[in-house]
Amino acid sequence: LTVHLEVVKNLSKERVVNEIMNTYLNGASEPKGISYGELPEELGKIPCYRPNKPRLDFITKHLKQPNWITDLGCNAGHLCFALQKLGHRVNGVDNDWEAIKTAKLINDFLKVKNFFYNQDITMYENKSPIVLYLSSFQWIVQQQGLPHAIKHLKKLREGKCELLFFETSGSDSKAPLRQADSKEWIDSLLKECGWQIIDCEQLKAETGGNRYIYALDKKNNRL
Repeated sequence: LTVHLEVVKNLSKERVVNEIMNTYLNGASEPKGISYGELPEELGKIPCYRPNKPRLDFITKHLKQPNWITDLGCNAGHLCFALQKLGHRVNGVDNDWEAIKTAKLINDFLKVKNFFYNQDITMYENKSPIVLYLSSFQWIVQQQGLPHAIKHLKKLREGKCELLFFETSGSDSKAPLRQADSKEWIDSLLKECGWQIIDCEQLKAETGGNRYIYALDKKNNRL
């Protein structure tokens, strides 16, 4: 244990970048070393599929003060690290061990106190008042079915979460959810699960389609 802590304490940028570039961060069907979102600038320019800024701008305009946030489907922690820099306490959860291992490595390199968990996000017991649920819902639908994914959205509402940021992809995803091409369908889904829509913006997806990111509140709702 002492040896392990000494190694972690002295992590170099070169070692961390080398680990990232040799890791499948989006499954073995994708190239190694490409993060889903932008990783911390302290690591240099790591290839990524999409910039953080559009989603980060939407999220932060609803956060008036530092808070406790959980990112369900965090990948290698790109938004976790960005939010931590803004003063938030952040947990990241993902069922992809390679992505979580990378997030923990970056965490140690930066010497910050985010917490990362390798777990099925539908089984994670959330205790934070703010939750990010971005581009994960369609994967739950693909892997466990739409009824299970809906049940999880309702479970989040019944728990500690007071503010939910939600985004799902449609037919342009590698886990296509064709119903989500329709904003009306997403609106109806969220209301069925007891969430009140505070705000919504359209985002241009890197795959060419449109996506919608929501800020959701459970106040004044009854299932």
